[in-house]
Amino acid sequence: MSEIEKLFSQKRSVDEFFTIARKILLNYGTDPKCQVTLLDIERRKEVLLAYNNEKSIPRTTNLIECFNAHLEGRLKSLRGFASVEHAKLWFNAYFIRRRLKPFTDCTGRFKQLNGKCSLEVAIQNDKRFQILKQKFR
Repeated sequence: MSEIEKLFSQKRSVDEFFTIARKILLNYGTDPKCQVTLLDIERRKEVLLAYNNEKSIPRTTNLIECFNAHLEGRLKSLRGFASVEHAKLWFNAYFIRRRLKPFTDCTGRFKQLNGKCSLEVAIQNDKRFQILKQKFR
């Protein structure tokens, strides 16, 4: 499994990806779990290697890690919820607020996003966005 994890550890070209996969198959080809996993990877190769078709896809997950760190910070100060329903309500409100809060610190090629929120960028239809914005403000 560690060899397969290394296969996905970085962005690779299609040729490099399958060269490494072939080596894994040669080394562990007698293991049925390895065979099943590599066959599954082969079946899903279009999705797993789709990043090669888009040059603008980032190589890191820093943005996701940033959001996770922010959420962890918020949750530490709460010290628990009264019930499961209360937790669901809080998370729902948190994510709606997060999607409707405008960006303020974007720089470089993302500077044009300042003043816009992530939901506004994701929903191309401005009328639909305005309806949602009014509903949750």
